[in-house]
Amino acid sequence: MKSKFFVGLFLIFTLTLIIQFVHHTNTENDTSSTPAYTKTAQLISSQAAPYPVEKSFPSSAKKISPISEQVDKLIATGKAADAYSAFILVQNCIDFEKLGTIPFFSFPNTRAMTEEEMDDEAEVCKNMTERIRTSRLDHLAFAAKNGVSGADVRFAELGPFGDRSALRHRSDDPLVVEWKKQAISQLSSNANNGVYGSLITLQKEFSDNSGITENNAYQALKYAAAIRKIDDHMGIFSIYSQDYLFQLQNKLSKVDAERAMQEANDIYESWLKNSKQ
Repeated sequence: MKSKFFVGLFLIFTLTLIIQFVHHTNTENDTSSTPAYTKTAQLISSQAAPYPVEKSFPSSAKKISPISEQVDKLIATGKAADAYSAFILVQNCIDFEKLGTIPFFSFPNTRAMTEEEMDDEAEVCKNMTERIRTSRLDHLAFAAKNGVSGADVRFAELGPFGDRSALRHRSDDPLVVEWKKQAISQLSSNANNGVYGSLITLQKEFSDNSGITENNAYQALKYAAAIRKIDDHMGIFSIYSQDYLFQLQNKLSKVDAERAMQEANDIYESWLKNSKQ
C-alpha cells in the first residue's frame, strides 16, 4: 500500500529532487548569501496557497480542535483558498496515518516533526471519518477550478477522483477523459501566468507524461524555456539546459520553435509582473 501512496506523491517528489539537485550542484560554486536550493524552494512555496490559520499541528498549550471542526470552519467561508486549506488538513491526516509523519513538513524549510507535533497530529486525526476523507477531493476540485495556486498540481497528482491507476486502466472512460482535460486546463491557466510549480508539472507532463496528456515537443519547449528564463532571473541552476532546449527545438519547424520561444517569453513576463505585485 505504501508503494501506491508514493506513486501518488511523485509530482511533489519531482519538485524536491530538483531542489536537492540544485543544492548539490551549487554547494561549491554558490557565493551568494542565499543558497540556490533555498531560492528554488522559496520560489515554489511563495506562489502556493497559504496553510490554514489554525494548522493541523497546534501547540499542546491550547485546545486541539478535531479535524471535523477545523474542516467545517474552513468550508463555511465559501472561499476557494479555505477549501484548499481544508484539503491540506485532511490530506495531512491521511499521510500521517500511512507514514507516521507529514511529508515535506514545514516546507520550504523541511524538517522532521517533533514528538509533540506528532502527538498533536494524532490527536487531531483520531476521529477522522470516511466522509471527511472522500470529501477532501471535492474541496480540492473546488479550489483548483477557482485558480488557487498549488491546488492544480495536487489535483493532477492525486489522479481521477483520487485514483491515479484510472489513468492506465480506464484511460478511455468518458469521466477520466473529462478529468484529464480539466487537469491540463487548470495547470495551463496557472502556468501561463508564471506559477512555478504549475510550470514544472505541466512541462513534465508534455515531455514525459504520466498519462494525463500526450508528449508534445512544442508545449514541452514553451514551458521549459519559460522555467529557464525564471531560473536565470533568480540566479539559480536550471535543469533545463540549452542543450535540452535545442533538442526540443530540433523536433519542430523553425517557425514553430520561434513561436514556442516567444510564448515562453510571454510567460516569463507574466511571472515578472506577478512577482512584483
